[in-house]
Amino acid sequence: MNNEILVLLEQAVRSYQGSTDQLTQAPFAPEAQIEVWERLVGKWEDERSAEEIIDDIYSNRTPGRSVDL
Repeated sequence: MNNEILVLLEQAVRSYQGSTDQLTQAPFAPEAQIEVWERLVGKWEDERSAEEIIDDIYSNRTPGRSVDL
């Protein structure tokens, strides 16, 4: 799943900025970041309920500092 997200982000950024050379030279402009996220909105498809997805995220996290949510 992470790979799919990365591929979508890379494609969106490449189409916005034109080449990978520009990606390594400077941080993305806020406008580019916003456009990338807007292109991803609504692309996610999952048959699980929101609760199942959240449970899956929590169960797959690596141990770290304790956080109360």
